[in-house]
Amino acid sequence: MIKADLKIFDYIIIALSAAAIIFLSVRIYTAEPGAPVLKVDTADYVYIYPLEEDMEVEVEGPIGSSHIIIKDGTAYISSSPCEDQLCVLMGGISEPGQWAACLPNRVFLSIEGGEDDEEIDILSY
Repeated sequence: MIKADLKIFDYIIIALSAAAIIFLSVRIYTAEPGAPVLKVDTADYVYIYPLEEDMEVEVEGPIGSSHIIIKDGTAYISSSPCEDQLCVLMGGISEPGQWAACLPNRVFLSIEGGEDDEEIDILSY
């Protein structure tokens, strides 16, 4: 059996390591969830926008440009080059898990983050 002689600095390093692990664990597991964001998936890129900031965004798709408005924590497609304009009629999204899409232009909006991301949507047995 090997006997290790630990010195005072060894005990200090062990104590500091344990304290760091405990501190980081508490910080990570008690942290508040982040604010929800708008994720915009297009045919070529993925964009992330804060919902707290009012803005207008233009994104390109295969058939043209879709205009997205973020106002008062709600995002919606205000215009798109698609024929039927169902994406415009869908209205706004503001809660995590909600989405809107312009399928002909391959533009997909979704709300991600926030407290509702952790909730269970459905259980299957």
